[in-house]
Amino acid sequence: MQVPDLSTVRILEIGQGAPIRRSFPGQVTSFNTWRGGADQASDPSSLYDLARSLAAGDYDMILCQPETRSPWHWHTLSRQIFSKYFFQNMRRPLRLYGPQLLRFLPRAPVVVFDASDPSFIDRDNFFLMERSLLYFKRELPADEWQVFNKTASSTLASGRIRHNPRYRRMVEKLRPLPLGLRRGVVDMLPAQPLRKTADVFFAGTSLGLGARERALAEVRALRDEGYTIDIADTPMPQRAFFERCASAWLTLSPKGHGWECYRHYEAPACWSVPLINYPLIRRHTPLVDGEHCLFFDSVPGALAATVRRALADKPRLTAMAEAARTYVLANHTPDAIHRYVVSESLAAMRNRQSE
Repeated sequence: MQVPDLSTVRILEIGQGAPIRRSFPGQVTSFNTWRGGADQASDPSSLYDLARSLAAGDYDMILCQPETRSPWHWHTLSRQIFSKYFFQNMRRPLRLYGPQLLRFLPRAPVVVFDASDPSFIDRDNFFLMERSLLYFKRELPADEWQVFNKTASSTLASGRIRHNPRYRRMVEKLRPLPLGLRRGVVDMLPAQPLRKTADVFFAGTSLGLGARERALAEVRALRDEGYTIDIADTPMPQRAFFERCASAWLTLSPKGHGWECYRHYEAPACWSVPLINYPLIRRHTPLVDGEHCLFFDSVPGALAATVRRALADKPRLTAMAEAARTYVLANHTPDAIHRYVVSESLAAMRNRQSE
């Protein structure tokens, strides 16, 4: 079979919502595991229709978002049964079986698109790792084998796991997946740089998130040195958040549940330089320390020292923010990320064909 190019590839998308569909209009058919068949973003209206589409082999590629756990896991079942939306959408429990059909039916290559917070891959999704051509994983550890911690092994991924041919084949398929900007936010960004009224800005949840709590305490202490620190204590509209980012030289963006964070990309898109913990994951087209962002160590005092050095050279911060905005809008919009996933997958299909 001849491998298509990016402009003609026919894709079947399985998962929550239809994130890929809007990046490839007219080329993607979607099966939404989240809502019922009445949802316009879902083409096959039932599990039976999906099975028939898979069996027909009318697609060049199947893009699947994995569910956190299998549909028959007690946690999944309890969330379905005791959800307040249970009677509004009686069909959803069956739709959760969509990814499971990939155990048996696909003729086209399967590509996994995992944008979830955890850095591990649950045992329930090992079948997708084995069936897939590539597995794109947000929060992909720098040591990829850690995706198997407490899943393939009861503790760490030991030498027994790392030398097993089955798991080695799985690891070879792993690719990093950026979080990037959310769909629709580009039109809400400030159209031009705003006057700076704050040195450091932060907005977000910190309670129970150790890295954020420590970073906030260190930044708050800078007020005693005369720095202007803007911390939002309550939720705000998206446009207001962007304006506060744009009004600050630096935007604090410490890790939350995962290292990747929308704020990493939203801040530079608003001409503010993000302050980020040193990364612990593999990244694609990453923000570069000292060029697009500033990384800081978790050692006490390291963040404050980074802030002082940065604010001592504001012309440099202006140049960094300009470069970072250009870079993010070129590489970290949803369309850019989805093109990366599909292009990389098409290249893998060509390599497989030539072997």
